[in-house]
Amino acid sequence: MKWLQGGTRRKLAGDLPKYPAGSKVEAEIRLLAVVTPDGSIRVLTPAQKADSRLEEAALKEVRYWRFEPLKVSQSQVDQTCEITFLFTLK
Repeated sequence: MKWLQGGTRRKLAGDLPKYPAGSKVEAEIRLLAVVTPDGSIRVLTPAQKADSRLEEAALKEVRYWRFEPLKVSQSQVDQTCEITFLFTLK
């Protein structure tokens, strides 16, 4: 996870995506998440096109992630985070 404006916020809740059944490809999936001050995800989009099944698996899980809220002393603005998953065959 890379916060594009710098800094860090911990992920508090949410599962990692699962490799979709029947898919036989490997790919790196990068998503851009706009995270609100309260830690919920406002917008989630692919940052790099790849296999649509892997992309959908990542989007399906990450849209429910929650991050730690911003402290009251911090500027209460949305922040953008790049999230990368490497799907590999085993």
